[in-house]
Order: sequence, then structure tokens, then C-alpha cells
Amino acid sequence: MKSTLNSAIKYIQKGWSVIPIPQGAKGPTLKGWPTLRIAADRAEGYFDTESNIGVLLGEPSGNLVCIDLDHDIAVELAERYLPPTGLIAGRTLRLRKHWFYRVTGELKSKSHKLPDSGGKTTVEILSDGRQVVVGPSIHPTGDEYDELDGEPVTVDAEDLSVAVGMIHAAVIERLGLQESPVVTPPMDRQPSGTSNGLRPGDDFNQRGDVRDLLRRHGWRFVCGGENEHWGRPGKESGTSATLKDGKLFYNFSGSASPFEANRCYGPFGVFTMLEHGGDFSAATVALRAAGYGESLSHVDASGLLANATSPDADEFDADDLDDVADGPLIFPTDCLMPSGLLGDVVRHNLETALYPQPQFALGGALALLAVISGRKITDTFGTQPNAYILSLGPSGAGKDHARQLNKQLLQVCDGKALLAPDDIESKQGLIAHLATTASKLFQIDEFHRLLATMSDPKTSPHLYGIGTALLTLYSASRGLFTSGAKVDVTNLKEIDRPNCCVLGTGIPDGFWENLTAENLSNGLVGRFMLFEGGYIETPNTTGITTEIPATIIERIKAWLGFVAGSGNLSVVNPTAIVLPHTDQARTRHINHLQSISTRRMKESAFNAAIWSRSGERAAKLALAFAASRWDGIGEMPTIELGDVDSAIRLSNYMTRRLLNQGKKFVAENKWDGKVKNVLRIIADNDGISKTQLSRKTQGLLEGERDAIIRHLLQTFQIFLQPQKTGGRTKTTYTTRRPTALAA
Repeated sequence: MKSTLNSAIKYIQKGWSVIPIPQGAKGPTLKGWPTLRIAADRAEGYFDTESNIGVLLGEPSGNLVCIDLDHDIAVELAERYLPPTGLIAGRTLRLRKHWFYRVTGELKSKSHKLPDSGGKTTVEILSDGRQVVVGPSIHPTGDEYDELDGEPVTVDAEDLSVAVGMIHAAVIERLGLQESPVVTPPMDRQPSGTSNGLRPGDDFNQRGDVRDLLRRHGWRFVCGGENEHWGRPGKESGTSATLKDGKLFYNFSGSASPFEANRCYGPFGVFTMLEHGGDFSAATVALRAAGYGESLSHVDASGLLANATSPDADEFDADDLDDVADGPLIFPTDCLMPSGLLGDVVRHNLETALYPQPQFALGGALALLAVISGRKITDTFGTQPNAYILSLGPSGAGKDHARQLNKQLLQVCDGKALLAPDDIESKQGLIAHLATTASKLFQIDEFHRLLATMSDPKTSPHLYGIGTALLTLYSASRGLFTSGAKVDVTNLKEIDRPNCCVLGTGIPDGFWENLTAENLSNGLVGRFMLFEGGYIETPNTTGITTEIPATIIERIKAWLGFVAGSGNLSVVNPTAIVLPHTDQARTRHINHLQSISTRRMKESAFNAAIWSRSGERAAKLALAFAASRWDGIGEMPTIELGDVDSAIRLSNYMTRRLLNQGKKFVAENKWDGKVKNVLRIIADNDGISKTQLSRKTQGLLEGERDAIIRHLLQTFQIFLQPQKTGGRTKTTYTTRRPTALAA
């Protein structure tokens, strides 16, 4: 073992105070150790060959501090948030858990802990009054600590505190937890608007502009990304707070009056603190005078989508299929509440969900209608009801509620046979269940894992088989599906017009990062209807009911009992009822298909393939919107112009979304993948320096990084932006064309 004495002398010569620690221990036992200062010529009296050694932090060691990463996720995320430094250490089984810095300004020790975890720490700031065990010490587990080689960089104390807070927040988010409630006013301090309307503060939470508020009060936008970074008034560089989705404002700084450090504020909280000094009553009065708090319906799906506006139908018309990057990419929120059964199920979903998610609610309702109407209806173009739905959202955002509701509705209505088990783990299992009931709903969690296998079947052959089966079954919905006849014909499975329906859920990062040109254009992904949602700020804790409206039960049972055609075989091989189009609806649909065909002639093969799915998707949606209006008694509805219009706008949005994300994530080759990765990093961290970019792209060789930057600059995908920092100017990379020197 290396000599502890020699290491102690080396550390003392660096200007650090050291203390003796018993062999195999993590802390000192010597009385008065916080005030102990050992000179190099006296070290031999304190250290022997087998003792451990600690370094006193803070003022005794020249303002040396240690960031102690206690959680594995914190270690993983450190390079994303912490400033680069020349001194990083750890121990055998916990590499790179100690990051050392010298700080300017006061930085107190602080522990960030997981909520409801019994005190489990994510990350700590170790400063004055604390010590850290260093090499060549031995941990109680037998791990050997790294010796401290290298030099710590000097950073601003507040900047480092903010970075540590951001790591903690990122760990909380990754685990799907919430550290503390968002700061909102007490219920009795925010008077209601009308008996059935939103309160002014609730209305502002949905429609208020937090960014405008911050700018008007001197806050400075630093950079974008999933969490925007903002600097407090008077701070010329660095980050003081983050803003997630334009709604959740998390302040890390202790100098950002009137906000408290390490607190999260909703839009109404931000407005109250900045405009009225924390007086929620005065803030409520001011918002009411400004027009907030008007009467709204009990369940207003468009209101739940904060700041989402419904474009006119013409904006998403197939006759105006402009490039994705040229036009606004806005979800058509007026499509979220269709008439009939779909709307009833969406409303019931939102009223029973802890976290109401309108897009997830519509996706779940469409999957339910698809399975109960399967093999029973079609249109004059031969469109089948089978649908593949995918809901993307972070952990704990409420995407599972639609799946659970579908289970409940099918069980209550005696339709359990249409519901597949949750644990389908192979192609053979999927087909076997579909063979028992030709219309089946498969609800697949963590769909992004299935997608990952489509690019490399060797990783999980059984999951890969599920993907290929779903791809085949989708196209076989109009005819006979045959599977299983390789050598033994007794394994032959024949299914007439299989109505395989899927409601998948997954996390956005896992899904988008596994996109490939194949699965996006010619494969499984292009056939999915995509719905997305984020975290909901205020849970639905009032008025939640579990009672299912009678109209929902009646209509589902009517669909389950409906038999198309006549004769003894009508149940096994039904003859689907044709829902006709009105003349206007038919013309609209044909024009849409023609517009897509014209567009494909001008597009790349990749874009053309994705647009090809838009017409088919629109036809399925129009069929569903019309079928939703069936009351269970009279004749089947006609597909009207409004059904086709809504279907086209919704389908076009999904197509544009896939194209948009494909442009960001799908690579034609390895080099293109590296270029796209660098471009995403710059786009997500607008105004990133070369040093920061190098830290975030450490997998690249120096020559590769420089070549990619030159390519992006020469093709005008990125630009150089001069930026003032104190008395000098530095250059950063941005995806926005600069117009002036950034402040």
C-alpha cells in the first residue's frame, strides 16, 4: 500500500489541511480535528503507513470544496451539469464520485436528499467544517480511494451551488419523484371566478406567460433545452434558475429575491412573487381585472393544454403541405373531444385521472373503439378500424391511466375476451391470443424497448419477433393472416381479417433515440398514431369519481353485441358494414390523397414514405370519428366532412412531428449520426461554448469534432455568436442566426 505519510506531505505542500483517520474508517476520531493544522515537518507524528487520511475542506484548505455524488444517477449526470475540473477522484467501486473545486465567494455545506427516502442523499456540497477521505485510504468495504492528482479549477460559489441543485433536480426527475409541492396559493386565498369556472390563478397557470414576466423583472435567458436556464437580475453570467415547459420555475439561487432558494414555483406563484411581493390575494384581484378566471366548462381539454392554440383547418389542409420546418407544429386541440363515445370516454378519463392528460385520453379512447368495432365496419375505400396508438410521456406523467381505464371498461361491459394479457413476450404468444379472438387489444408498456430491438434483433430475439408480427398483422387486416407453418403444419394459424389493436406507452427519450430510417418510414413506427404529454403541475384532487357513465356502458355493450351480416357464420366471419362518405367528405379525402401523391413526387424517399402513411392514418381516424356517433340503436353514421377535416389535421400533425424528430435523430450513416448528435447538443444548449461542447461530446476525436463544426458552419446549420462575459467577449455556437452582440 502507498505511504499515507508521503501523501499527507504532498497534500500539505499543495496548501491543503489534512487530518489522520483510523485505518478502514470514514471519519476522524481525534478530538479537536476541525481546528487541527498539521505542518509538513510534523506530519510523521500523525500518520503511519496503514492509517487513513482526510482533507479538511473550505477555508482551511484555501477554499477547496468537494462535490460528493452519492447517487449513481448523480454520477452519471455530473458531466452534464458540473463545471469541468482537473481534480476528480473516487474509489474502486465508486469511480469519479468526488469533484473538487476552489471557490470564490461563500459556499456552505449542504446535503440534497430524496423525498420520503429516510434521508438518502443524492449529492452533497462539502465545505467549511467538513472533511473528505482521500487516497491512499481504504474504505470499510475494502475499496481503495484514489489519490488526489491534478489541480481543481476555480469557480464562482453561486454557480457551483446552482449546478449541484440542478443535478439533484435531474435525479428527482429521472426517478419520477417530486421533491416538494410547487409553490401555489392556499385554496382559501384564491376566490373562485364563477361556480363552474377556473379561479384567476388557475387560469393564469394555464395561459400566463412566465418568460415575459421574468424578462420584465430583469431576468436573463441563458440557454434553451428541455429545461431552460435563466440568470437572476444583476448576474451577468451563469444560471440561477430553470424553467421547464414554460411553466415550472425552479430557483436555485439564494440571491434571487423575492424567490426562496431551491423552491419550485408555478406561473401564478411567479406572478405573485414578482408583481405583488408574495400577496396572493392582491395577485388574484389583479388577474381578475386582467380577464383571468372566466367561466369554463367542467372539462375543457384545450384548457388543459397550456398555451396550445387550434389553428384554422386550412393551416393543416393537405393542399398546403409545406415543409415541417417552415410552419408551426401545433397539436390541433379542437380534435381532442370528438362527439359520441370517444368524447364520453375522454371526459371520463380526465375526470378520473390524477394527472389529466387530454392527448393520452384520446389515444386510449381510440384504441378502445378500434377493438370493439373491429371486423364490423369499414368505408368505401376498405379502411379497417385496427389502430396502433403510442402515448409518450415521462415516468409518472399519467400515461398508464388510459390503459387501466380500458381494462375496467371492457371488464364491466363483458368484453374481457378482447383484452390481451399484459405480459405478451413473444411473437408466438401474440398470435396465439389473437387466434382465440380475432379482435384483440394489446396494451404494451415500455414500447421504446420493443423499438430498440427492431434495429438489432440479436439483443432480444423474442421482442424483435413481436415487432415483425405487429407489422404483418397491421397490413393483413383486410384478408387472411397465416402464420406458424414452417415444418409442422399442425402449428398453422389462420386468422380472417385480424383486428390487432395496440395501445403502447413509453418515455420520449427512449423512443426518439431509437428511431431509424427503416422503422420510421417502412416499418412499425410509421403506422402508429402518436400522442404526447408532459408533467401536470396541479393534480386532480377534487371531484374524482369512479362511477362509469351509463351512456359509455350502453354504447360499448352495443358494439360488443353488434353482429355484422347474417347467417350462421356471421359471428366467425362477419361482413363489415360500410360507412359511406358524404359527397363533400369523399371529395375532401380524395383531394387529400392526391395532394400527398403530388408531394411524394417532390420529396426524398425518406420523407415520401412517411407522408404515405398520413392518408391511411387519416382514413382510420375519420372512420373512428364517425363510428363514435353510433348510439347503439339506429343505423350506422355517415362519414361527414367534419370527420375527414379533423382526421386530416390530426394525421398531418403526427406526420410532421415524425418528420421533425426524424430530422433530428435519424442518421443515414455513422458520420451523419455524429453530426446530428452535435447539432442536437447545440440546439438544446443554445449559446454553448467550445469548451462546453467538448465536454458534452467526449466520445468524439478532436479532429472529428472540428470537422463537424466546420461542416455545420459552412452549411449554415449553426452560427458563431459573440457574447459579452464581464470585460471580455467570448464566442459561442448557436442554431439561431445572430443579429448583434449578445449581452
